[in-house]
Formats: sequence, C-alpha cells, structure tokens
Amino acid sequence: MPRPNEAMREEAQRGLDWRSEYGRGGTEVGIARARDISNGENLSMETVQRMASYFARHEVDKEAEGFRPGEDGYPSNGRIAWALWGGDAGQSWANRILEQEDDERAETRPYPGEHAARIADPDQFDSFSRRNNEGGTGVDFVYGIKDGGAEVQSIRFKVENYTVEQAREWLAENDFEPLLFEPAAPVDEGRSVVVLSPQAMEADMQKRAEPDELSVGDYVSWDSSGGSAYGQIERIERDGQINVPDSDFTVNGEEDDPAALIMVYRETEDGWSPSGVRVGHRFSTLTKVSARGYKDKDEERHIKRIEETEDEVIVVFHKEMDEMTEAAAAREVRPAKKIEVRSQDDGMVRVSGYAAVFGEETNIAGMFTEVIEAGAFKNAISRQDDVVFLVNHDGLPLARTRSNTLRLTEDERGLYIETDLDPSDPDVRAILPKMRRGDLDKMSFAFMPTRQMWDDRGGLPKRIVQDVELFDVSVVTTPAYQGTEIGLRSLEAHRQAQHKSQAARRVRMKARLVK
Repeated sequence: MPRPNEAMREEAQRGLDWRSEYGRGGTEVGIARARDISNGENLSMETVQRMASYFARHEVDKEAEGFRPGEDGYPSNGRIAWALWGGDAGQSWANRILEQEDDERAETRPYPGEHAARIADPDQFDSFSRRNNEGGTGVDFVYGIKDGGAEVQSIRFKVENYTVEQAREWLAENDFEPLLFEPAAPVDEGRSVVVLSPQAMEADMQKRAEPDELSVGDYVSWDSSGGSAYGQIERIERDGQINVPDSDFTVNGEEDDPAALIMVYRETEDGWSPSGVRVGHRFSTLTKVSARGYKDKDEERHIKRIEETEDEVIVVFHKEMDEMTEAAAAREVRPAKKIEVRSQDDGMVRVSGYAAVFGEETNIAGMFTEVIEAGAFKNAISRQDDVVFLVNHDGLPLARTRSNTLRLTEDERGLYIETDLDPSDPDVRAILPKMRRGDLDKMSFAFMPTRQMWDDRGGLPKRIVQDVELFDVSVVTTPAYQGTEIGLRSLEAHRQAQHKSQAARRVRMKARLVK
C-alpha cells in the first residue's frame, strides 16, 4: 500500500497543531486521517481515492479569505482542514497514485476470451451488474448503476460465439455506437490471463457463500466490471424471485442458490454508507465480509449487547461518533398524538401514547404527503435500536429502550410507546407539572427512512415510509415537521432514478427485439 511522503507528513502535523491551538477546522474524519498521514502509515487505495475526492471538492476553499499567510483569519477553517488531509503535497501525491493505478489497469486490457464494446463511460457509475446472454447467446450486458437507475455500460461478446466482424455487425444492427471497441486478447499471449491451479480454483470457490451461509443484515462483496462491490443484504429469497427496486432486474432464488437483495454501500470521506441503490445477486456470486467503518485500521469499540444462540455468538456494538453524527444530520421529525400521564402505585409516572399511526396521510409543509406503512417499525424494534425519550428532541434522556425504561410496541394501529419516569429525577420533576396541566401534552418522533416508495402520479407527491431507523421519542411544546428538505432530496433522487430506469428499459428492449 502507498506510504505518505515527508511533505505530506509535515503538512498533516501542521494541521493537527493548528487544530489543537485554535480548536476549529476539519472534522473527526480529517483528524483521524491526519494522524495516519503524520505517522507515516501505509494508506489503502480506497483512502487514496477518498483523499483525491476531498481535494477535488474543496479546491474552492483556497479562494476564501484566510487560506494564505497574511490574510485576515489565517489559518481559516478551510486551510486547517486542507492541511489535515496532507495539503498540496497530499493532493499531488493522491492524484499521482491514482494515475499510476489507472495505467496499471490499462495494461491488463483487452479482455481475454471476449470482445468488449464500451457503450458509456464507466466512471459515471457507482456499481455494475453483469447479465449473461442478455443480448442472446454469447452476448453479455454489463449495466452501470447510479442513483437507482441503470443503463448499458458495456457489451461483451464471447470469442467462441462471435468473431470481431460478427460482434461489430451485431452492434450496428442493434443501433449501438460504442465509445471504444476492443477485440479479445489472444489467450496464448498471456495478457490479463491468470491461470489457477485446481487447488487455487477450489480455494476461490470456497470463498463464495454457501446456500445456508448468509442472513439478512450480513455484509457481502461481489465482483463487478468496475471491481469489487460491497453492500448489506436486506432480503433473501430461496424459492421465488426478487424484483430489484427502480430497475427491470429480477433474480431467481433457489434452495441450492438463494437470491439476495442488497443495498450497495459507497465509500465517501466520511466512510462507508448506504448509496440508496439496490442490486440483486445469487449467493454463488457473493462473499461474506465484515462491516466496514471509516478508518483504515481497527479501533476500540464499545459493546452494546451480546446475543448467544446454539450456533453463534453475536456481538452488537454501539454506533461510533461519526456514524451517530451522520445519522443525526439525516434524521427527520414528525408530530404524533397526545400523550397520557398516569401516576403508578410504585411512585413512578407512566407516560404513554402512539408516536406514529399507520395509514394516515399527512401533508408535509404543502410539498408532499406521507404515509407510514404497517410494519415500518418492526425491524427497529427487533434489532433493538437504542431509542431515547427526550424533551423537545434535546438534552439528557429521561428514559431509553436500552435500560427498559422506554418500551416500544408495534400493533395494528401504529407505534405505541410507554415509559416510566422517576419523579426523584430533577429533570423529570421540572416537566411533570407542565405535563399534568397539559402545557406539554404533544409528542413527536425522530427517524431516518431506510426503505421507502414514492407515488408521483397525483397532485402532490406521496411518500410511503416502509422501514425506519428510530432515534428518539420526545414530549414537545409545539409539534413540527423537521427534515422536510431531506424528504425533498429523496423525491428528487426517485425522479432521477425513474428517468434513468426508463432510458435503460428502452435500451434493453432494443436488444431483446432481435433475439
């Protein structure tokens, strides 16, 4: 793996010194990156890519006041953050490493055993999915996937079925105009050809998941035309088919080779996070892997709980600070029904009510309507999301699910909450009179949708929330709709995905008509 040079190490240390002196500039991720660079640790190619991406996005920070010595406010927050990532030396280094990587990859082409027609630039896509014989026997389509949409990125022709001339004729007859056409590399040249021994082939096959090896929630990797992809399993089908959302893809699952619906994860400067794109694959193409965090090396984590069964021991960790910060930035708040306050025989005060009701269509700031589907909270409850009970979504928790002082139940009506508050707690004592008088008698809940659908056919777009991650339930002074802009971004992503999906469908139909 590449090692930072001396100029990068000095710049990263300068950023750490500035951060310590001024207490500003950069993020926790940038600080962690600076420590790695200043210590001269080897950096993975994923980290190099994130560095190049950071510098490209933040080049504009150089134009701000305080970036250069002698300017007011020097060093600016942007200058400190820039230093944490290795500064100008780090930018040049990361770009050079990536150029070398591209050159090395270019040397492995053309592909052995198949002619390749590039239809679209692969750099514009997040992941890829290959469909064998999609254009007929010996004609495989590679689909590029981004923002929920898919389109043909390249077409591969097997040499046993197509000569170079026949492949070019097929493309012309089906109205494909490739950006680049590469005849297959002769196998005897040895270019790009890796010959595995029977033992190595067997070892490689053993990496693939067995029919009973994977479960919902597992993280997996798989090969794509753009390299190795990574994601988390959301659904498994052992006798039937999975329709991949926002695409025409279907994957058939069988007992011997089940199908999985997978949320593709994308690496950013803040770490690995769901991209919103889902793909379908059979188990035989997947490899079970560990969850990936934002740092390149393991770090201490705090255990939340340990679950032991006859077959396995499951260790569940608390969320890291960067994960919680990212989730908090993406959360939304919705008002709920009135609460009930009752004194118990043991002296505790019970607060209860429905935090959410299924099937009720709510107008969100006149921009879209929203319905929470039955079952939306089932996974949050079963995986024991650490939900807290707050006042106005702020402050120290008055109760929480982890201590069993806050209990969540999903029934046919919605999400029912029940909490026992301790009157000896000064924070509880301060709000009890207001709750009993009715000054504080409303409730709302904070959440982040993990699965949703949009119906954009009516006057106002309609969002159907199907699954969520829960953060808190709060007694509030004035219920409000927070995070409306997050919902609007989700709507825009849906519309873009629909547009691209329709374009991809037209291209695919064009190929199928000639079968």
